[in-house]
Amino acid sequence: MIKIKGISIRQPWADLVLRGVKTIELRDRIAIEEWPDYLVIHAPLTVEHIAASFYGYHKPWEMRRGVLLGIAKLETVITIDEKNFLETVERHLMPFPFDGERQGLVLRMIHQFETPIKFRGRLGLFDLTPELYESTLLQISNYTL
Repeated sequence: MIKIKGISIRQPWADLVLRGVKTIELRDRIAIEEWPDYLVIHAPLTVEHIAASFYGYHKPWEMRRGVLLGIAKLETVITIDEKNFLETVERHLMPFPFDGERQGLVLRMIHQFETPIKFRGRLGLFDLTPELYESTLLQISNYTL
């Protein structure tokens, strides 16, 4: 059975993921048993305006929010720390170093949904409703992720 979870990623980060520019999503520790095969990308209502400006978004308030935007295959999870921060910065796009370690969710085979799905996200990785799970499986099979 294909394991699919949702993940909320604030704008502009969600857009950068869906455009294939950001291929590593940074997170605090996630238990290994929670790692899914695929992640459905949710853009919550919150926008990080400073990051949006930094990455050239001129009207970040117009970005799609409060919706499921697409899906990505979770290739692997790596540890990002001060030693490899700069080696991976072009993939995670975090402009400022951080203390300690983060997990880097390495994403590939990213696909945007033709029509975003209105949805209220949750913190961390979250389960999809049965209906969303089924429609996501259809997306996977239609676009051979």
